[in-house]
Amino acid sequence: GDTGLLDYLLKHLADEVVSPEGEKLRRRHNATGHMEYWLQDPSSAHEEDMMVNNEINALSSELRQVREARNLLQSVREEAAQVARAVEGAKSEPMIPANGALHLPSTADQIAFDTLKASHESYVKRCDSEIKDLRQAIATLSRDYDDVKSKLVDMASLMDQIKDFINKGKLDSTLDDILTVD
Repeated sequence: GDTGLLDYLLKHLADEVVSPEGEKLRRRHNATGHMEYWLQDPSSAHEEDMMVNNEINALSSELRQVREARNLLQSVREEAAQVARAVEGAKSEPMIPANGALHLPSTADQIAFDTLKASHESYVKRCDSEIKDLRQAIATLSRDYDDVKSKLVDMASLMDQIKDFINKGKLDSTLDDILTVD
C-alpha cells in the first residue's frame, strides 16, 4: 500500500547516515520481535563501529596465536612421534653396549613415557577443540562483516537513487500522498 515506499526506505537506509548532522538510521528487533527504528548520533555510532572493529582485530590476533600454537603443536607431535618410535624400538630391540651389558628400559621410564604421552594427547585434544571454537567465531564474524559490507554497498546505491529522487522534486509529493489520510 501507501506505506510500501516508507518500508522500503527504512529497510534500505538502516545503518546509513541520513542527516546533515551525521546521524545514522538504526533498526533492530526488540525483545518482543517488533522492529524499532531510531536516529543514532555520530559519536555513539562511531563508538559502536570502533567496538566492532576492535572485536575483529582481537579475533584476528587470536587467530594468529592459534596458528602459531598449531605450528608449535605440530612440531611437538613430530618430536613425540620420534620419541615414541625410539622407545618402541628400544623395547623391541634391547641395546647392547660395547661392554656387552644388556640395557632394558626401566618400569619407571615406561611409566614416565606413558604419562607424558597421555598428557600430550589430552593437550592436543584441548587445542583442537579451542581451534575449532575460534574457527567458528571467525566464520561468524566474517559472515557478519560480509553482510554489513553488502548492506553498505546496497545502501550507497539506494542513497544515490534517493538523491536523484529528491533532486527531481518527487519525494515531497510522494511523502505527502503517503501521509495524507483520506
